[in-house]
Amino acid sequence: MHNGVTFGDKHSYTDFGLILEERPTVSPPEPKTVYVEVPGADGILDLSEVVTGEVMYKERTITCKFGITDAREKWNIIYSNVLNALNGKRMKIILDEEPEYYYQGRVTVSDWDTDIAFPVITIKAIVDPYKMDLFSSAENWAWDTFNFETGVIHDPTVTVSGTTKITVVNGRKTVIPTLTTSADGITVTVGGTKYTLTKGVNKIAGIKLKEGETVLSFSGTGTVTIDYRGGSL
Repeated sequence: MHNGVTFGDKHSYTDFGLILEERPTVSPPEPKTVYVEVPGADGILDLSEVVTGEVMYKERTITCKFGITDAREKWNIIYSNVLNALNGKRMKIILDEEPEYYYQGRVTVSDWDTDIAFPVITIKAIVDPYKMDLFSSAENWAWDTFNFETGVIHDPTVTVSGTTKITVVNGRKTVIPTLTTSADGITVTVGGTKYTLTKGVNKIAGIKLKEGETVLSFSGTGTVTIDYRGGSL
C-alpha cells in the first residue's frame, strides 16, 4: 500500500508523520464548453474548440485525508508544521501511487477533526487540469518512477546531416517543444511548414506536439535537442 503524498519538498509521512486514511481523490477536469442557440435550426452550435482548435479544461481538486498516531501533546506542533509548510502555497504534488507524474496547484489545510479516536486532517489542492510528466524528454529519468505500461523512452538529441526525420510521441496535452541547436541554419519542417532555427534555444509557437505522433524533418548540419514535458488528464 502506498503511504503518502509529496507536497513540494515535504512528504506527508516522512516529514510530518501523517498516515493516509484512504486513497487520495482527484476530481476529473471539467471541459470548458461554449454552446450557442441558433434560431431556426435544430440543436445548438458547439464553439468549444473554435479559439484553440481543441477543448480546454477547468482546474481539478485533490483531496487527501490523513490521520496521526502521535501523542496528543504533539498535535499542535505537527499541525503548525503542516500549516507553515503547505497552507496557501502553490507547489508540485506527487502521489506515491503515481510517481511518474506531478500535479501543480495551491494547497489548503483544514482544521483537525478530533471528534474521533485519532485526529484527521484534510489537505486539499486546486490544481491545473493536466498532471505533468515528472521528467521532460531531455531530462534523465529514473527507473524507480518509470511506468513500463504508459511511459515513453525519449532519445532527445538528434544528429542532423542532410535531412533527418524524427517521430516524436506526445501525451494528451498539446505542448510547444524547445529546440536547442548547435549551429545556425538548421531547418525543421512540421506539418508542411518550414521553420529556420538559430544556434541555441528555439521555441516557436507554430511548432506544436499534439497527442500521438508528430514527424519533425530536420535539414542542415549539426545537432538538435528536443525538450518538452508531456501531460495527461
